[in-house]
Amino acid sequence: MAAMTPFSDDAIIQTLQAMPDAVLAVDSSGIIAFTNHHVDLLTGYTRSELVGKSVDVLVPTSRRETHTHQRSGYQEVPSAREMGARRDLQLRTKSGSLIPVTISLYPLDGSGVGVVLATVREVSARERRSQADILVAEIGRIVNSGLEIQGVYEAVVDSIPALVKYDRLAINLNEPASGLVNRVFVSGVTVPGGEVGTSGPPPTDALTSPGPLPGSSLSGVPVGSDPLMKSMAATGLNSWVEVPLGNPDEPIGYLSLRSLEMNTYGEVDLNILMRVAAYISPAIENGLLYARAQKEAHENATLAEISRIITSMADIEDVYSLVAEQIQEIVPFDRIVVATIDRSRNLVTDRYVAGLMVEGGESNVTYPPDDSTVGHMENDLTARSLSRDEVEDLATRYPSDKSRIEAGLQSMLTAPLIWNDEVIGRLIMRSMKENAYGDAEAVIAVRIANQISGAVANAELAERTLRDNEEKVALAEISRIITSTSEIRRFMT
Repeated sequence: MAAMTPFSDDAIIQTLQAMPDAVLAVDSSGIIAFTNHHVDLLTGYTRSELVGKSVDVLVPTSRRETHTHQRSGYQEVPSAREMGARRDLQLRTKSGSLIPVTISLYPLDGSGVGVVLATVREVSARERRSQADILVAEIGRIVNSGLEIQGVYEAVVDSIPALVKYDRLAINLNEPASGLVNRVFVSGVTVPGGEVGTSGPPPTDALTSPGPLPGSSLSGVPVGSDPLMKSMAATGLNSWVEVPLGNPDEPIGYLSLRSLEMNTYGEVDLNILMRVAAYISPAIENGLLYARAQKEAHENATLAEISRIITSMADIEDVYSLVAEQIQEIVPFDRIVVATIDRSRNLVTDRYVAGLMVEGGESNVTYPPDDSTVGHMENDLTARSLSRDEVEDLATRYPSDKSRIEAGLQSMLTAPLIWNDEVIGRLIMRSMKENAYGDAEAVIAVRIANQISGAVANAELAERTLRDNEEKVALAEISRIITSTSEIRRFMT
């Protein structure tokens, strides 16, 4: 106890009590040795409830392990400095609530037991807003300095921790065709089903309103029965806030923050995030336009290459394989089929097959139109993108499609091959990914189908001509044998 003598000196105690901030002394083991009366006011604890207890009682639960490690490191090389470079420190009060604070550390070298004085000051809403003004403006400067879309996302994730704490950040953009939002950027805690590239329903208006947040968004109670919400809760993400990007009435997407702590977010956080969203939305919209322009340029170049392949090669098999490689560049697939329809013989033939092989789905297999999806769409002049449910429905009607479902092909994209105003076949692409195709892919599929229809028609005409010629030769030979006087008796026997 002799080491604690600095805090038995009345002059020192009076000095610490007179300080305008909360002051506590913590030894090298993390035990609180002294508190002034401002600590009582700030935390709700009395001096007797804190002195002799671990300082962890004042540390948010999710930060205690990290805090212990940081405290040990500080004890090795103690210095007078501000704690927490990111300024996202919070203090846990007796009631369990969290309040934002700044903490300054000062080691007492003469204490003999590594005592550190910590002065704690609550960050007022006004002070926080003042800091936010500077940081939000900086975010705006960064994201509007010509960055591509990925750079915008990274600038956001680098800057937001100084404004609002989180354990998971996601940027979700709307997919107008499906009515879903696509997760284009995720940082922090990983959640099954919530990775980049996955889709889900947009948040409710209640979570994006500039008014008070609903209790459920602050208490950790999952909203509804959405599987991802349940997965978030199971991962320990107990509170969240989401704000719209762009026009709140017709947003381009949402900025979503989630925390492992309960009751993390309030009105100040929401207002700050709304301002951040207002700054970054134009940059995201510009980035999307730029990415879309690049995508269209790539599609046009690929279609031009398909056209070159078709016009420069006579062998249809070479055309098919090289065209399939080009298609994969702009419309990813796990299986592709070029099927033709022979109306004179009432047969469908899978002329070209590549990718995932399935039972009964090899090249040059023929089948009646009435037994297949191709026959189902025999006179359909439009491209169609089919979801898993639609693909499964077709499989119940056409057993030949069952093997595709069993192989895990969940989505389908198909476009008609049209020649002389007649459907001569279909281009079919399938994907293992659920909801892989939409309106945009359907438009591209039509352009591809229009490019290859002529080559397919010519190949079919050449084969039909060859078949007709072979039949004529065979018939001519039969006729010669029948009409030959020397051969007639042998033929009849």
